[in-house]
Amino acid sequence: MKNRTKGQPLWLALVVPLVTVPHVRAQTGTSNMPPRVSLPWPCDGYTFSGPNWLRLRADVTPGSRPIAFVQFLVNTNPIATVTNPPYATMWWATNQPPSAYGRWDFEMIAAAVDTADLRAESAPAHLLWLSDPWTPIPALEITSPQAGAIFAAPATFSFSADLPGGRH
Repeated sequence: MKNRTKGQPLWLALVVPLVTVPHVRAQTGTSNMPPRVSLPWPCDGYTFSGPNWLRLRADVTPGSRPIAFVQFLVNTNPIATVTNPPYATMWWATNQPPSAYGRWDFEMIAAAVDTADLRAESAPAHLLWLSDPWTPIPALEITSPQAGAIFAAPATFSFSADLPGGRH
């Protein structure tokens, strides 16, 4: 080793052998991911006359736990609860608060709750209820073909839709 003068730094090198451990998997704890929910029907901006049937449907993706129930709420008030997929039901929209102009603007959400009581809410749908009972607008949803279905021309396919009360 060379002599060093006072004040010069001393450099040392440490050699460590590289050790690898094959196939080690980290253990992860249980995550508490809440469910995800959207409200495709009724859609934001939907206008209807009433009293009338409204079709309600929530699309739900479970988080860490199974879904216990989905609740539909109007201005934070529960109007329907569904416990099994598909998370859909009908709501008879009647006896709503009257307004001076024969209309009622309200907000609807779907809330999904899992078995661990984790809750998720959809984005709100802003709806307009016109209180003209003489011009009902039926709640109709196409059930076949499925959304996004593609057919080669010429094509033959079945068409079906649901009306209030589950009639086809």
